[in-house]
Amino acid sequence: MKRKNLFVYFGLAGIVIFGITVYSCSKESQHLGENSQIQQEVIDEICTSCESYDFWLPDKTKIEKDEGKDENQIVFTAPEGYVYYGFATDSSLIVWNNKAQGGSVTVTCDCTNGSDNNCSPVGHNGTVNCVIEPDCTTCDRKEKAKDAITKTEYEILQGGFVNPSLGVSFAQPNEELPYAFEALLHYPEIKQKLDTFMLQFYEELDDIPLVTSDDELLIAPEGYKFVVLNVYGRALVTILPTSKSVKSAGGSTYSCPCNGTGNCLTKSKWAPGGSYYFCEKPNSNPCTEACNTMTVEDDESKAIYTYTYYFF
Repeated sequence: MKRKNLFVYFGLAGIVIFGITVYSCSKESQHLGENSQIQQEVIDEICTSCESYDFWLPDKTKIEKDEGKDENQIVFTAPEGYVYYGFATDSSLIVWNNKAQGGSVTVTCDCTNGSDNNCSPVGHNGTVNCVIEPDCTTCDRKEKAKDAITKTEYEILQGGFVNPSLGVSFAQPNEELPYAFEALLHYPEIKQKLDTFMLQFYEELDDIPLVTSDDELLIAPEGYKFVVLNVYGRALVTILPTSKSVKSAGGSTYSCPCNGTGNCLTKSKWAPGGSYYFCEKPNSNPCTEACNTMTVEDDESKAIYTYTYYFF
């Protein structure tokens, strides 16, 4: 399945899981890392609306349910080469001394009003919900990334599995990728690689043009097109000059279709390195489904490239 949001330079949106669980968007972190602190306005944008989301899991991810005396949990362990990047709830970046040990995420469900034994995670593939039984009225779902060696643990605000060995390249038209998440843009190593990549096509990063928008459709300026990149195994949309010979998934327009009834709008915000674009529900006639599908359309070939954003 594909995933995507869009930026002029890089793109993404933030939304939080809230299924049959009650998910707390104002979690307190038990791990105060020494990592770079993220701007408060970024954190504030993460939980503008709570939606039900699946995890994106790489092929051959190991899924285990651990039923203990004090806590039930589901553990996702990604295959070799993948590591979990993202924001922790203390507003720091999740970083690993040894990336090979950062490929595991644990989902727990804690009853906040009643008996913990009556609130437990139930998962199938990448979908995990907290099931509330009698004697528990509210249940708090938490996701944690853990270093298998040092036991360092981060409570997750937003993020996803990535493959650093893939670097930054053009996504191929038939390549199925999950869409990038905002935290990626805050990792210095990734920003440096993206800057280097973009400077192959622009003299200065400030030369990257803005796009026009009517809230429902983003249109690339004349002489430019939206192009999909593969960034650490995640789809990311940028704008490149059509004068450059680029054979990649891309097109002239970007939109956020509603997969139910109602509307999804395209929105933009500032991020390190430039503006980015994402999908958002309007106050009037909002989409009945999550606004997390992003499409880029090629007017000439009529090809449509679709990506879906996953919160975790």
